[in-house]
Amino acid sequence: MLSTLLPGGQMNKQVDEVRGAGRPTMKDVASKAGVALKTVSRVVNGEPGVTAATASRVLDAIEDLGFRRNESARLLRTGQTATLGFIAEDWADPDQAAVYQGLEEVARGNGYLLYSGSTNRDPEREQKLALAMCARRVDGLIVIPTPGSHDYLVSEIEAGVAAVFVLQPPALVRADAVLPDERGGGRAAVAHLIAQGHRRIGFVPGDPAAHRAQELLAGYAEAMAAAGLAADPGWTRLTAGQLPGAPVTAVLCADRTQTEAALRALAHGHDQPAIVGFGDLALADLVSPPVSVLHYDSVLIGRTAGELLIRRLAGEEAPPRTVHVPVTLITPGATLPVSRETRLVLRGRAQDHAEEQGQDRRAGHDRDEDADLGYRRAHLPGRREIVVAPGGEGLEPRGLGAHVTVGFWHGREFIRLRRARWGERVGPFDQSR
Repeated sequence: MLSTLLPGGQMNKQVDEVRGAGRPTMKDVASKAGVALKTVSRVVNGEPGVTAATASRVLDAIEDLGFRRNESARLLRTGQTATLGFIAEDWADPDQAAVYQGLEEVARGNGYLLYSGSTNRDPEREQKLALAMCARRVDGLIVIPTPGSHDYLVSEIEAGVAAVFVLQPPALVRADAVLPDERGGGRAAVAHLIAQGHRRIGFVPGDPAAHRAQELLAGYAEAMAAAGLAADPGWTRLTAGQLPGAPVTAVLCADRTQTEAALRALAHGHDQPAIVGFGDLALADLVSPPVSVLHYDSVLIGRTAGELLIRRLAGEEAPPRTVHVPVTLITPGATLPVSRETRLVLRGRAQDHAEEQGQDRRAGHDRDEDADLGYRRAHLPGRREIVVAPGGEGLEPRGLGAHVTVGFWHGREFIRLRRARWGERVGPFDQSR
C-alpha cells in the first residue's frame, strides 16, 4: 500500500496520467461513443434529434471519461457568466453572515454561483475586491459598503454590472439599496420608553457620523417631538463609559457593540437606566435589568437584495430604489404590549407547586420555582425575580411561599411595597402619573 504513495508508485502514476491527458473534451466523448461531435453537443444541451440508444452511449462515455461541460465558454456566448459577487465588511458579524444566507438562497434558486470576500472595513480593500470581481465578469454585485465614496463603481454599473448595496446606502453612486428601517426603529424605541414613563432618554451612537446612528437619532428626535419633550443635546452624545451617573433614566444604543459596552459599564451600578439596543443580543431578557432590542430580519435583507438584483439582470430598467425592511421592537416578554408595563420584584422562596406543573411532589422539599403566573420573568441573584406584567394588572402569587414581599414600580418610579399571602391578589394600582 505504501508503494502506491511513493514517487513512481501506482497511485501517483494514475494521477500523472490524468494530469497529462488534461480535461476530457466533447471530441473525446464523441470518439469513445462513436458518434459525431454535433451529436454529443445535442445530448449535452438537451436538444432533440438523438435516438435513445445513441444518447445512452453518449451518456455512458461522459460518465466513463468524467466529462464536464465548459460552462464559462457556454455562458460567455450569452453575454453573462451566471456569477454574482458578495462583499461583506466583517464575517464575524452575525447579521452580515445572515444577509449572505438569504442572498445565497436566491442565487442558488436562480442558477447563479456566488463569489464572496470581505473588506475588514477598509475602503481601499473594498474597491480592489469589487473591481477584481468585475474583471472576472460577475453579472452583479451585492455590497455591504465601508464608509466613503463608492464612485469607483460608476463605470462598471454603466457597463452593465448590476449592483445592490445592503445595510448601508452607497455614497456618490446611484444604485439600489436594501436597508433596515432604522429611523422607524429609533422612533418606536423612544416612543416605547416614553410610554414607560421615561422623560430623560439618552442615546449612545458609537460613531455619530455612521448612517445607522444618524437614522436612529432622527427617529429619536421625531418621537421626542411627538411627545412634546425636549432633549438635552448632551443626552444624545453619550458614550457607554459615561452612563454611570448620567442624568438619564433610559438609553438607546446604536448597535450591538454599544449595547454590550453599556451593560458592562452599568454592571455594578445600583440605579441602572432602561436599555434598548439596536440588533439582536443573546440572552437579552436574562440580564438585569432585561434589555429591549430592535430586531430586523437580516436573512430577509439578503433575500430581498438578491431578488432585486435578479430582476435587474432580467432587464428591469426602473430608477434605483431603496427598500426598507421593517425593524421591530422586542421587549422583555415579547408577547406583552409595548405601551405600558409594571415591574414586580418578588422576594421569597417559591414552594413546589408540582400539581400545576405536572411534576412529582417530594415531601418537605422546597425549591426555587419559576412562579411566572403567565408573565415573562428573568432570574436575579439572591432568589429574586423580575416579573413583567401588562400595565394595570395585579398579581395573584400562587405557588409562592406563605408570604412574599412585592415591590411595585412604574418605569423607574417606586409605587408601593407590601406583603402578600399565598393565593391573595395584589393590585392593580394606579399608574396614571
